[in-house]
Amino acid sequence: MSSGHISKSDGSRSRRVRACNHCRQFKTRCDSAKLFPSPCSACKGKGRDCNVDTTFKAIRTRRLVVVDARNLVNETRSLLKDVTTQLTLIQETLRDHDIYHSSSFIGRGLFPTA
Repeated sequence: MSSGHISKSDGSRSRRVRACNHCRQFKTRCDSAKLFPSPCSACKGKGRDCNVDTTFKAIRTRRLVVVDARNLVNETRSLLKDVTTQLTLIQETLRDHDIYHSSSFIGRGLFPTA
C-alpha cells in the first residue's frame, strides 16, 4: 500500500481516497491531500471537522435531510421536556410558598388553574 491506494478485500486495487468525507458527500473539490494534516479549505471555511475515512459511503441528499430533521425534532422534544419539567418545579415552589394564588398572578393568566 505504499502507493496510497486502498486495497479491496478481493485483492484488487481501488481508487485513491483524496477527498474528505464532507467533500465526498457533496461532490465538491477537496484539497485535503495537499493541506494534510490541516483541514481542507471547504471544511476550514465552515468550521467543520475534516475527516478522511476510507470506508465512508455518501448518503443520498434526501435521506441526509430526513436524518437532520429527525435529529432536530429529537433535540426539540428534549428541550421541551426540560422546559416543562422546570415549569412544573416553579409552579410547585410557588404553591409551596402560597404565591401561586396571590392576586398578582391570577388576573394575568401566567399560570393555568389546576
